[in-house]
Amino acid sequence: AAAALAAHDPPDGDVMLESIVPQVPASPLRDALEAARRFGAGAPAKAARLLGAGQRRRALDTVPFALWVAAWHRDYTDAIWHVAAAMGDRSTLCALVGGIVALMSPPPATWLDHREALATTP
Repeated sequence: AAAALAAHDPPDGDVMLESIVPQVPASPLRDALEAARRFGAGAPAKAARLLGAGQRRRALDTVPFALWVAAWHRDYTDAIWHVAAAMGDRSTLCALVGGIVALMSPPPATWLDHREALATTP
């Protein structure tokens, strides 16, 4: 749901999160996404403490923060640095956030120049 919103005229952070919550069945994850929506555009470090930053390595501890970052930090570089600063499960969070935010703001060319080569299919 987040990727679809990001790819097609993404709404502001509040509306983006508000649009995602109903797509998730009633569950602790939905409750955590609702908390992310209520948090608003606050400080990333505080959001990571409130929502979790992947220390427990499960959806409940990664998805709410990842979607919150993607909703409020639309610049790829800015979003990735906020995730890295959260000191949690950086690889998972950067993958989640990067996959969504890249649809709104591509990674910097210098970052792409320094990545590993992508596999090609013959």
